[in-house]
Amino acid sequence: MTLFSNRDEKDLLQALDGSGGGIPDGIGEGIPGVTDGLADDLPEGPSGGIPERGPGAVTLPSLPGTTPGASPPPPLPGGLAPGGATPGDIAGLPADAIGGFEQDQFAELPPEAIGGFKPDQFAELPLEAVGSFKPDQFAELPTDVVGGFKRNQFEALSPEAFGGFQKDHIKELPKKFFADFGLEEFKELPADAMAGFNPQTFGSLPAEAIEGFSPEQFSGLPPKAVGGFQLDQFDALPSDAFGGFQPEHIKKLPKDLFEEFEPEAFQELAPEAMSGFNVRTFESLPEEAIIGISSDQLENLSPNMFKGIQPAVFNTLPPEAFQGFQPGQLKKLSNDLLADMRPDTFGEINPGAFTGFNPKKFNGLSDELIAQIDEDQFGQLKSKLIKKMKGGVIAELQPNALEGMTEKQAEKMSQDFASELDRAQIRSLSSPVLLAMSASVFDVIEPELSGLQLGGLEALVGGDGENIVDPII
Repeated sequence: MTLFSNRDEKDLLQALDGSGGGIPDGIGEGIPGVTDGLADDLPEGPSGGIPERGPGAVTLPSLPGTTPGASPPPPLPGGLAPGGATPGDIAGLPADAIGGFEQDQFAELPPEAIGGFKPDQFAELPLEAVGSFKPDQFAELPTDVVGGFKRNQFEALSPEAFGGFQKDHIKELPKKFFADFGLEEFKELPADAMAGFNPQTFGSLPAEAIEGFSPEQFSGLPPKAVGGFQLDQFDALPSDAFGGFQPEHIKKLPKDLFEEFEPEAFQELAPEAMSGFNVRTFESLPEEAIIGISSDQLENLSPNMFKGIQPAVFNTLPPEAFQGFQPGQLKKLSNDLLADMRPDTFGEINPGAFTGFNPKKFNGLSDELIAQIDEDQFGQLKSKLIKKMKGGVIAELQPNALEGMTEKQAEKMSQDFASELDRAQIRSLSSPVLLAMSASVFDVIEPELSGLQLGGLEALVGGDGENIVDPII
C-alpha cells in the first residue's frame, strides 16, 4: 500500500531535513502511528519538535541507490532506478531510450547490466555516456558490441575504460582502430587482454602506444603476434618491457630486429627467454649486447648453440658469464672453440660444467687452460677421465687443483698417473684420498708424502702407523 504521494514524500523529506522545523500540517493525518511513532523515536529540538540540522542533529540514512548530499540520477524508462538494472532490463530498452541516456544514469549501471547491450542499441548511446565507462563495466560489454564500435565512440572512451578490455574485445575490435591507440590507453590494458592481439593488429599499433608496454603485458602477448613487430615499434619498446619476453617470443621475433637490440634491453631479458635463441639470431646481436650477457642468461642458452657459434661471437662473451656454463653446453662446445678460449674465461667456468668433459676433449686442452683449473673444477671431473688422463696434462695441473681430488677419483688413479705427479702435487692430496688409492699407486707416491700426510693417514687407519698400506688395499 502506498502511504504518500511523491509530493508528500518530498515535503516529508524537507521537513526531516530541518527546512520546516517539523512535519508539515496534514502529512500523515489519519494514518495511525505515522507521526506518533516518528515523534517518539526522535529526540526533541529546542522547541519540542524534530531537531533542526546542526551540531547534535540527527542524520537520517540516505535512500537506497543514492549518494548522500547528491540527487539520484533520473530513473530509466518505466521508472527503474539505474543502480538496480539487470542485463534483461537493458536488453529490453528501445533504441530511442538508449539515445536518451544521461552520463550519471550510465555511471550508476551495475557492471553486469552492461552485458545486456546489443549492437544496435549501443550505436545510439550518447558519447557522454560512452566516455563515463568504468573498467568493471567495460569488462562486461558483449564482444559483438565492441565489434560494432563507431570511431567517435572509440575515441570517446577514457583511458581508464581500457582497463576493462578483455582478450575477446581485442579480437573483435575493428582493425582500423588499432592505429588510434594512445600511450595512456595502451598502458591501461590488462595483461590478460594482450592475448587477443594477432600479427596484423599488433603491427598496426603506433610506436607511441608501444612506449607504454609493461613486462606483464608483454608476457601475455601471443608469440605469433610478435611476428608482426615493425622496426619503429621495436625501437619504441621500453627496456623494462623486455623482461616479459618468453622463449617463444624470441623465436617468433623478425630476424632483422635482433641487430637492433640495445644493451639495456638485452640485459632485461629473463634467463628462461634465452632458450629461444638459435645460432643465427644470437650471432645477429650487436657486440655491445652480447658483452652484457649474465651468467643466468648464458646458463639458459641452448646447448646446440655452442656447437656452431662463430669464434668471434664466442670470444665476445664476458668471462664472468661462464659461471653459468652447463655440462650440456660444454659437451656441445667444439674443440676448436675450446682450444681458443681465453685462460681467464676458462677459469670462470662453473665447476658443475666439468662433468661435461670426456677424456678426448679434456686431453686436448692447452697447457694454459689446464693451469687455470682449480680444486672445485677438478673435483667435478668424471672418475673414468682420471683413468685416461694423459701425462702431459697431469704435469700441468696446479697443486691446488689436486686438493679437489675426490676419493672416487683416487680409486681410478693409475700408476702412470701417479708417476707423473711431482712433490708439490702429491703433497696437495688429502688423507682420505690417499686412503682410497690402490696399494700399487700408493707405493709410487709414498716417498714424497709429508709427515703431516702420514700422520693424517695414521689417524684415519688407527694403530701405530707401521702398516699403513695394507688397509688401503
